[in-house]
Amino acid sequence: MMIRKATEVDFNLLSELERQAARRFLSVPEATGMTAEQLEDTLSREELERAHSEGGVWIAEWAEQPAGFIATHRYQDSLYIREVDVLQSYGRRGIGTALIRQSISQARALGLSLVFLRTFREVEWNAPFYEKLGFAPITECDWTAAMERIVEVEDEWGLVRDRRQFMKLAGLARGAPVT
Repeated sequence: MMIRKATEVDFNLLSELERQAARRFLSVPEATGMTAEQLEDTLSREELERAHSEGGVWIAEWAEQPAGFIATHRYQDSLYIREVDVLQSYGRRGIGTALIRQSISQARALGLSLVFLRTFREVEWNAPFYEKLGFAPITECDWTAAMERIVEVEDEWGLVRDRRQFMKLAGLARGAPVT
């Protein structure tokens, strides 16, 4: 497996990769509340360009084939994981973990103190997966203005608020081991 920074040439490919990876959520509609139509909606080229310039977009390749990607945004002293997707056919090979570790390394290199994300509470490859990597839930009273805006956007998309949660990995220090 190799992880590399995405280029603009990759952006069209990433939309299809995201769409294919999202199909896995069709198996757990009770945990997500998402419709098949919602799962077809992917990051726009503009969103990918913004992530590319503000945080980073990284691609995981397996045998020279794109297997997953992560898109991040920088918010003040934190890095927000906007999207992480791994094709189901490449699941359980450590690709998601490697992509998360890449974002943690990126945050440390930038001197940021926090990595955070928003995910489904009850989907086994979401919140429970991130907990294994050291992420902890963020209670609503601890949300930042950026987090409140993220939830507003999710509301516009029709995501069910109580099925999702913010999680954080705090206290990042340069040189500290990545779990």
